[in-house]
Amino acid sequence: MEKYSAETRLLCRNKIETPEQLKDFISAKNEQRKELEYQRCKVYNKMKSAKTPEQKAVLVEQRNKLSAEIKTVRRELFYAGDIEKRREEIRQKVQQQREYERAQRGLDKPQQNKTKERGHAR
Repeated sequence: MEKYSAETRLLCRNKIETPEQLKDFISAKNEQRKELEYQRCKVYNKMKSAKTPEQKAVLVEQRNKLSAEIKTVRRELFYAGDIEKRREEIRQKVQQQREYERAQRGLDKPQQNKTKERGHAR
């Protein structure tokens, strides 16, 4: 249940309403993930050549921040990918629910007699 709540929050927070917007969001997040991973790789390389413990501590902090950002982006990509996979299933369920509600409203309404009484004989 938490997963569905997180997916809903993702859609609302990023104002995603159409499948095209979802695909654009996924491609943008993939680019962001690649860039963050590249930056983290550069930090790792700098850590190898750090001369003082202070420099290494600063680089470790940068690496930790980048790793936290990457984790967030990956989680968003996971939720967005799951939404994309279930999109058609969700659409069908919503359509079935609407049809069911229409049928219920149709049963609740009293049936009207569609034949009219004529005031005169033919």
